[in-house]
Amino acid sequence: MTRHKKAGPRRTAGSRKTLGSGKKDGSLRFHKTAYRQWRKAEDHLVALRDEVRSLNDPTRTVYPSEVADIETRVATAADLVNRL
Repeated sequence: MTRHKKAGPRRTAGSRKTLGSGKKDGSLRFHKTAYRQWRKAEDHLVALRDEVRSLNDPTRTVYPSEVADIETRVATAADLVNRL
């Protein structure tokens, strides 16, 4: 008896080779995961950069809660980068 085939698009040989992995085996899964993690970390860092730039505005009042929030987000971003 054959196993039930999962629903969804069929994987062609070309689709396994995306993201420049260079291989046509299962190693792509790790590559994709690492790429997603890297992109997530980059998004965090870009958002933080914009936030810190907005704090430099001399007409703006910076509250301690904002500083604490940014510190925790920096820690999160650093954790994401260290996991790569």
